[in-house]
Amino acid sequence: MNKIVVMIIMATAFLFVSCEKEYLCVCKDLNSGEITEGDKVKTTKLGKKGFEKSCKSNSTEHKNCVVQ
Repeated sequence: MNKIVVMIIMATAFLFVSCEKEYLCVCKDLNSGEITEGDKVKTTKLGKKGFEKSCKSNSTEHKNCVVQ
């Protein structure tokens, strides 16, 4: 019984972590309002956190970058 419960938990965790999605870094020029697309990455939700950090590091006082 315990083995079945552990296997179900592991399978659920695997599906949650392993599902990849495509994320895009989008930057908006705060002066002109122009929107530019940056890097595109296909990763898991865990990998998205690192990509968000990288994307936001492109922001300046005149440019705001976010992951979509």
